[in-house]
Amino acid sequence: MKSTSQTYHHQPFLPNVETIIGSVPEFGIHIWLFVSALRLHRILPPEEITRVLRVKTMRCRRAVPDSEIFDAIENSAQIKNEQDLNLYGSPDNRWPEVDYYDIQEVVSSYDNPIKRLWEASAFGSLQYYHLNFAPALVQMLFPGDPLICAGESVKRMKTRHVFEWGPEICSTELIVPSPMIAREGMNLKGEKSTRCLANTGPRRFLVIEFGGATIEAQACLHMHLAMRLPLAMVVHSGGRSLHGWYFVAGLSEDSANSFMRYAVSLGAGPHTWTPCQAVCTPGGERRVGSELVRQEVYFLNANYEK
Repeated sequence: MKSTSQTYHHQPFLPNVETIIGSVPEFGIHIWLFVSALRLHRILPPEEITRVLRVKTMRCRRAVPDSEIFDAIENSAQIKNEQDLNLYGSPDNRWPEVDYYDIQEVVSSYDNPIKRLWEASAFGSLQYYHLNFAPALVQMLFPGDPLICAGESVKRMKTRHVFEWGPEICSTELIVPSPMIAREGMNLKGEKSTRCLANTGPRRFLVIEFGGATIEAQACLHMHLAMRLPLAMVVHSGGRSLHGWYFVAGLSEDSANSFMRYAVSLGAGPHTWTPCQAVCTPGGERRVGSELVRQEVYFLNANYEK
C-alpha cells in the first residue's frame, strides 16, 4: 500500500495558506509571488514556501520557473523584518484589488509603446552608449553628492556618497531610489544596517514595478501613470519587468500614497512603497544564471524636475 504520511504531513498547512495568499491572479504573477512569499515567511520555512508556491503556480496562465520562485523567497526574506503590515494592507486598510478592466482599457489605448518611450526620451547631455553613462545618470538623479545605497545584491548593499561610487555603480544590481541620511541605521531587529528605514531620507523617487504582463503592456501602464506624476525614467530589470521612476520630492505622503494605490489597482507591486526598498540600478548589471545582463534605460527625461 502506498504511504500517505507525506501528504498527511503537509495537509495542516493548506487551509492557512489559502487564507493568507489566495489564488494566483491572471495578471501580476511575479508580484504575487513576492507578496505571497513575504506573508508565508511568518508561518513556514523557505523549503515549505517553495513547495507551496510550486503547487499554486502549476496551472496558472504562464510557466513559472523555480528561479522566479527562489528569487521571490530570497528577496522577501531580506525585508520581512523591515515591514509594517500596513505597507501591504492591514485588515482595515488593504491595498486595492487589481482592476483588470482598467488595465485592459489602458493597455488598449497605446500603440508601439516601447518605440514611443524611446522616441520621447530626453537624454540631455548624457551619452547613452558612453561607458560613463551609469555614473553620470546617478549624478543626475541624485544631485549634490548625497549618500546613496546600492549593491550587487540585497545582502551586499553599501551606502556611499554619489562621487565615492564613481564607475563602481555600473556593477551594482540594486539601488535605493531616495538619498540616505546616514551610512548606517538601526533596523527593526536592533542591528546596524546600511539599508533600513532609520537611515533612509525623504522620498525622491517612487518606483512603480509591474510584473506578469508583457513588457509592452507595462510600458503602456507607465505612460498612463506619467500623466499623473513626472516620469523621470523607465528601467528594464533585465528580466520580466519595467521599473518606472516617478519624481515625488516635496510631494506629501498622502498624495504619494494615493498615486501608489492607483498604481497597485493597475497591477503594480506594493512592496516598492517601502522607502528603503531596493530597485534595479539604471544601467547596472544583473546576474542571470552565468551571464551579466545590463539593466537598460528605456526612457529618460533629464528635465524631470521642471
